[in-house]
Amino acid sequence: MRSESETVTVEHTGDVVCIRHHRPHPDGRDRGGQLWVSEASLPWLIEGLEAVTKNWQHPDMETALDHDTLFVMVRGSTSFPRVFLQNERARGALHGGVYSIALDENGADALLHQLKSIG
Repeated sequence: MRSESETVTVEHTGDVVCIRHHRPHPDGRDRGGQLWVSEASLPWLIEGLEAVTKNWQHPDMETALDHDTLFVMVRGSTSFPRVFLQNERARGALHGGVYSIALDENGADALLHQLKSIG
């Protein structure tokens, strides 16, 4: 089920960025999440988002930069693609752990716009 109220916000705190995705579900739960990423990884993440939003059949992308192991993937149908972003941050890094979010087309575009304004 599509949600008309998905939102994406980017919080830049020092040398890390937190991407917060809110996707309310009719059952009241938030099906969004957060993705922590090093500031140094933003250019690659921007490049990956640009690639998949221009071509929904773009192959999966993966890289390791700074404390991040990042993945950009497109899944879903051609009529409703979702962009999956995942980061496996090193355990010793600030906000270390595994994070992932899944964005619709509008969310991916909004995120790309926000990241370009800081990256």
